[in-house]
Amino acid sequence: MLQQAINQSGVPASGLIFYLADEPTRRHLPLADLENAALTLRTLYPETPIMVIEAYSPNGPAPIARNIQYWGFNAYTVADPALEPRYPAYLNRAAAMLSPDQALVMVMDAHHTPHHTRAGLAPDNMANVARAYYAYAKSRGDIAALVGYTWAGGIDGDWEIGARNLPAPVLDAYREIGHAITGK
Repeated sequence: MLQQAINQSGVPASGLIFYLADEPTRRHLPLADLENAALTLRTLYPETPIMVIEAYSPNGPAPIARNIQYWGFNAYTVADPALEPRYPAYLNRAAAMLSPDQALVMVMDAHHTPHHTRAGLAPDNMANVARAYYAYAKSRGDIAALVGYTWAGGIDGDWEIGARNLPAPVLDAYREIGHAITGK
């Protein structure tokens, strides 16, 4: 079924990234199970990288599965990761845990919820949030990818506004960032 979906996509397996698990530690997925699933994918699709995104934890980054290539974490209502001391510290701790064949992914806060409102962020502010994440990712030099959570709204609840439904200036900022990254 997976092979069929890849074939129908028209994208070669080498042009894909498998998103194996969202917040596996928070969901109580054993590290061994994550590693086994990643190994299975790696065996079937050796040219396709595998990504895992963890939830921010005040205890520090969770152990990183050996068989994944991209690792990141999400932390929301952070207006500028460069100015939030816990963010760079956490990212640095995670970077130190990576093996040479693994790389960091930054998860840009790309949605709006009541939590954002309580943190002083209006939907229009998410354009500057996006620019801040991009600037910080670019400044580090060790970020392999910048992904946004989440495109569609309503995944976490009816109160969530997804990236695609944010105001036009925010969508313009996403396009600017995409053009800057891809050159297209």
